[in-house]
Amino acid sequence: MKVFIIGASGAIGFHLFKFLKKKNIKVIGTYNKNKKPNLIKFSLGKKKSEDNLLKKIEKDDIIFFLSSYTEVSWVRKNKKESTLVNYHLTKNFLNKLITKKSRFFYFSSAEVFNGKKGFYNEKSQINPVNIYGRLKFLIEKYLIKTKYPNYHIIRTGRNVDMTDNFRCMIKDSYLTLLKDNAKMAEDNLFTITHQKDFSEAIFKITKKKKLPKILHVCSSQTISRVKFAKLIKKFSINSKYMFFKKCKFKEIKYGEKRAVKNNLNANFTSKLLGIKYTKAEKIIKEKVKILDQKLKPII
Repeated sequence: MKVFIIGASGAIGFHLFKFLKKKNIKVIGTYNKNKKPNLIKFSLGKKKSEDNLLKKIEKDDIIFFLSSYTEVSWVRKNKKESTLVNYHLTKNFLNKLITKKSRFFYFSSAEVFNGKKGFYNEKSQINPVNIYGRLKFLIEKYLIKTKYPNYHIIRTGRNVDMTDNFRCMIKDSYLTLLKDNAKMAEDNLFTITHQKDFSEAIFKITKKKKLPKILHVCSSQTISRVKFAKLIKKFSINSKYMFFKKCKFKEIKYGEKRAVKNNLNANFTSKLLGIKYTKAEKIIKEKVKILDQKLKPII
């Protein structure tokens, strides 16, 4: 068995690629523009590139499809390009995997929910409020409609990589707290997951022959944006320079609607896989230490 990670050059994919290699799994990871060591070039939508990769895939192999534009604000500003890649080209390639009768896992997001209630489980109704979430929703809808027996959907929340090589919501908030007029919404809820826990969960998924169609792979511990900011301040050597004002989510201006309660309930999948996730406080403390070492005390 081989594992293919399509889109292995991002924060989730690259950690997963290295993690599975350490587990002695034969893993093939791809990159497009963001070249990384030991990954192979793959261009979604390019026939020759797709055909070359498909030739490498055998009956017992597993494919994890992560290739996507993931920055929500960028997707909104570049709707045409995002729609082409995240929906049309993705749909066409997944259809080729279906024709090949491959077993694959499509990576979706908590953004497929509207964020009004929060605590969404695998059976909750999806109803996205932004373009990024809608594109993920359309692929999910397409896969369900195919009735193909060998696909799965993995939804996740905010993952935290313990390097400073990728964008991370802890780093984004850390830097925001050092600016003037920082605001943190007390009603904004989400989850954060340590990347090593996420990769461990995916490793366990590769060992399972039978799985539900939809899996929420993330910590179920919910944290508010205000609590999140307070913990960053608590652990940072730059805490005396960090300030923020509490507000409601609706007071923060975005270019489109965002889900205020963006937290998933992953208790079912966590129990199924036997995964215990790292607590949010420990994740924040570990990441802030890394950021402090790079940024040093502000004088």
